[in-house]
Amino acid sequence: MYKIFAEKGRRIDAPANYRLSLQKTGKVWFLEQGSMILFAVQKKGEAEGRRTLLSTVHRGKLLFDMERDQELSYEVFAFSEEPVVLWELDSHSLQTSLHASPEYQKEFSFYLEHWLHQFSSFLVSPMEMKPKHRVIQGGRLGLHDGETFTL
Repeated sequence: MYKIFAEKGRRIDAPANYRLSLQKTGKVWFLEQGSMILFAVQKKGEAEGRRTLLSTVHRGKLLFDMERDQELSYEVFAFSEEPVVLWELDSHSLQTSLHASPEYQKEFSFYLEHWLHQFSSFLVSPMEMKPKHRVIQGGRLGLHDGETFTL
């Protein structure tokens, strides 16, 4: 994947605390160096509310654009805690390159699967998450398999 992005993309050398909005339609990014944390943030106009941690993307992986639904008040973005090197490419250029090379298609499927797995925990929960116990400060508690607790 790196070869496609390096040949046709735009390199971004970004410092720590760089914010990359994933709401840019038609863009794909290759994270060459560093790691980024994915967040969803509540928005009302320009004002931001609570952030929800979604996942972490490490070097050598792709980040895809996410079309924003104007009726929902969330924005999804990636945030760097360290300097990063990204390559930005328009999705049409990526599609053209993939169409021309079965080798790239096979490699791309791995990256796409990884991206989808970043969000799989939000789609299905394997167990009911109702705390059965509460721990008071300084208290001790033993749990059985599958039980949860709240602090």
